[in-house]
Amino acid sequence: RNNSYKSIMLGLKGPETRFISIPARSSRSINLYSGSYKYAATAKNTNTISGYKYFGTNRKYTWNFKVN
Repeated sequence: RNNSYKSIMLGLKGPETRFISIPARSSRSINLYSGSYKYAATAKNTNTISGYKYFGTNRKYTWNFKVN
């Protein structure tokens, strides 16, 4: 879920690699293989945030982003 007024690009690298564009003030639903992922999220004229996140099997997550 993107709670900002800028589009966000999210990169995930783990059991699979994905690049996901999340338009401003909207949300996306995706399916991922379970496991640990390195992520990086950025928007135009902002700093990139990165870290690690684990996603379990047959689980549903809500991940909120907001950039200034």
